[in-house]
Amino acid sequence: MPSTRRAAAVVVLALLCALAWRTVAHMSGSQPHSPPWQYAYVVTTDSGAEVCFIEASGCRIEKVTAPPVYVDGGDRSLIDASATSRRATVRAIQRLGSEDWEMVGAAPLYGNVEVQGIYFKRRQ
Repeated sequence: MPSTRRAAAVVVLALLCALAWRTVAHMSGSQPHSPPWQYAYVVTTDSGAEVCFIEASGCRIEKVTAPPVYVDGGDRSLIDASATSRRATVRAIQRLGSEDWEMVGAAPLYGNVEVQGIYFKRRQ
């Protein structure tokens, strides 16, 4: 029986310590600590590029487009979709750079080696 009382006393003491710590933290105005970095990545798509701003709720996607690149400079009937998408990717990278995002590197998205993303970070 004495060990049961001792165990109960330890549990009660632990709960009181936790309650006291929480009260002190609340009274001191400390807020949950936000991460020091923001993260984003750029991916080239069939129709341009997308920037994914990684947020707690998920990925906020912004589409980036570019004027079409034509196969033959004089013939405006054939659009080079690949070159147009790459141009949009360059625009997305330039935009992030101008907003103080630092390029971290390129890596597969979600483990898919066929889809490469260009990753960025910046201080909050």
